[in-house]
Amino acid sequence: MKIDQWVRFIIRYGFILFALFEWSQLPNMNAGDIAFFFGFIA
Repeated sequence: MKIDQWVRFIIRYGFILFALFEWSQLPNMNAGDIAFFFGFIA
């Protein structure tokens, strides 16, 4: 992979992992919302 592809990969999946961690702290988030977000990102 080229460097810019690696950078995009790390930013995208780092953001997803961060978002999942944040949402796991919120009581009103459910699996449907997270699945929708994954569909939106991917």
